[in-house]
Amino acid sequence: MPIRRPSGFAAALLAAAALLAPDGASAQDYYWENPRSLSDPSARYPAALEVPGGIAVIWQESRSTGPESGEAFLSLALLRDGESEVLNRRFAGPFPFRGDEPVLLSAASSPSGELAVAVLSGDREATVLVSRDGGLTFPVKAAVVSDQTISAPRIFPRSGGGWYLFAARGREDSLSIYYARTEDGRTWTEFRPFVNGGDNLPLSFLPSAASVPGPDVVVFQAPSGGDRPT
Repeated sequence: MPIRRPSGFAAALLAAAALLAPDGASAQDYYWENPRSLSDPSARYPAALEVPGGIAVIWQESRSTGPESGEAFLSLALLRDGESEVLNRRFAGPFPFRGDEPVLLSAASSPSGELAVAVLSGDREATVLVSRDGGLTFPVKAAVVSDQTISAPRIFPRSGGGWYLFAARGREDSLSIYYARTEDGRTWTEFRPFVNGGDNLPLSFLPSAASVPGPDVVVFQAPSGGDRPT
């Protein structure tokens, strides 16, 4: 029987827990508790991250401010086994947008237990918030400013501590990845080019970072190759 996505998935977040039959059982069945609502109907773009003692779920909540404009807030729920969820509603915002609501936020957790959220807060600015208690409070808040228009901020932890913040810069026929970094979440370097692709890589986008023993590795997309790039 096909699995059907709930029709209200884009408008409401649901929390559920699953128990899996022990290894070696002849059949494995999933048992789910009844879903319960975490958000109001305007919720969009949920992200779930492991934090010490539980899971943090972050999403956007938006409201219209005009025919083709709106503003978004960030909300969070902290889920712990055997405990009721703790909500941190609209802990950041509002952040204005035009047209259809874009994905404004990026979130990541670090091996040290910190939770960082990056959000596009202006045409040339991303705001980064860092929590050490699973998202209940965000004592660290910093604005990372660019001298040009940016979009799509994406945050990742550094293997040596601190964070990377990637963003896209576009011109008429190109799209490039820029990045800034920090050791403490408060003081950031300036945005600088991540790859200098020139004519070989006129488009680079969607970076994703991970730590391996020693260095940090960043994978990104970049089409190249003549009239029919791949």
